[in-house]
Amino acid sequence: MVGDELKEALTDWLSRAGFTGPGGRRGLWRGVPREADAVHTTRAFPVFIETLRSIAGPVVLDLGPAVGPNVDFLGTRLSCKVLIEDLYGDLDRHVREGRSADVHEWLTTRLSNADASVDGVLCWDLCDYLDAEAVRVLAREMARVLKPGGVALTMFGTERLASAVYTRYVVVDAEHLQHRWYAAARPPGEVWLMGHLMRLFKGLEPVGSHLLVHQQREVLFRKPV
Repeated sequence: MVGDELKEALTDWLSRAGFTGPGGRRGLWRGVPREADAVHTTRAFPVFIETLRSIAGPVVLDLGPAVGPNVDFLGTRLSCKVLIEDLYGDLDRHVREGRSADVHEWLTTRLSNADASVDGVLCWDLCDYLDAEAVRVLAREMARVLKPGGVALTMFGTERLASAVYTRYVVVDAEHLQHRWYAAARPPGEVWLMGHLMRLFKGLEPVGSHLLVHQQREVLFRKPV
């Protein structure tokens, strides 16, 4: 465990220093495989929490499924209101019904939240299951509902995952998340590089990027004030 944590810390430091492998998709070693129910360190989630701690009664929008421990953790740490919008479930229905081409249009109206009405968004790894146009629409919608200065936590796979699964990210504590897999209609698709993400998320600015040893990158975005 200590060796993995040291590798993860060094991988994170190297990524921030600009040392990445071919195409920027991985660090200087393959790291550890992504596995069901594994517990991994998170670098961006503690910053997400600390950012919202400075706000009285923040509102957090979770784009994943309802997870009881997460709601309890956020309520205890932030005394916040948590809004759940399970876009994974809706996306799965589009795929199973053969309507994948309509996803970007569906996303333009999916979030009914008012403009500048939430302080934080938990997007998790949702973008891994979307094409470029759908990611662009989702990023625009996230920017729309965030208040100025609000933050969004996002995750991106650095290598293609062959398993047709979604992940429930369960908060163990402020610095660790359990990755619980459950069945999906298809595996994640595109591996997003940082340069492309910056163009897709042009309404938000990155304030932290962490390349982790378990083949994921966490990026914390902020809505300009």
